[in-house]
Amino acid sequence: MSEPIQDAGWLPIRDDGWLIDPDTGEVVGAYGWMDKPEVENEQDLWLVQKQLLKIDSMIIGEKAQMRHIIENCEKRIKSLERRKEWIEHKYGPSAFALAKTLLPKGRKTYTSPYGEISYRSTKDRLVVDDQAQAVQWAKLAAPESVKKVEAVMVSRIPADVMHKILSLEVFVPHGMHIEPGTETAKFGRVKGEEDGESDQA
Repeated sequence: MSEPIQDAGWLPIRDDGWLIDPDTGEVVGAYGWMDKPEVENEQDLWLVQKQLLKIDSMIIGEKAQMRHIIENCEKRIKSLERRKEWIEHKYGPSAFALAKTLLPKGRKTYTSPYGEISYRSTKDRLVVDDQAQAVQWAKLAAPESVKKVEAVMVSRIPADVMHKILSLEVFVPHGMHIEPGTETAKFGRVKGEEDGESDQA
C-alpha cells in the first residue's frame, strides 16, 4: 500500500519503497527492499526480479485501466463527431453560400463571434490513375518526368559474397559498412506452458 510521506526541506518523498525527488518526480533511490548499491548474490538478484515483476504487474493493470478510459472517450468523441458531421452535411452548403455573399471586398474569410469560414482556391492539377499507362506515355512525351529508383537489397546478396565481405574489412564495398553484431540482456517474466515456448525452442 502506498504511503507517501514528504519530509521537510529537499528530502525526497518516501513512496512504497521508493525515494522520489519532489521537484522532478524522478526516482532517486529505494528503501526497505534493496539497500545495496549493487547486486551481490542470487538473493539480491531475486529481490530485483521480484520488484520488477511487481512493477510489470502494476503497469499491466494501469494500461488496462487506461485502455478502458480511452475506449469510453473514443465512443463519446465519435458520438460528438456524428453530430458535427450532421450539422455540416445539413447546413454546410447553404451556410457556405450565404457566408460568401457576406465577405468583405478582397477577403476570403468570413468571421463571426463563433468561428470562421475560409475559402481557398486551388489550380487544376494532373493526377496519375494508372502508373503503368502514364509511364508509357511519359517515356515518349516527357521522359524527364519518369523517375527510376534503384536500391541494393542486402538480403539478396549471395551467401558466398556476403561471407567474403564480412570476413575481411578490405572487401567491404564503397557506400557500405559492417554493423557489428551485439548481445543484449533484459529482464523478463518466467514463461509458462501457456506461452507455447521455452528456452529450448
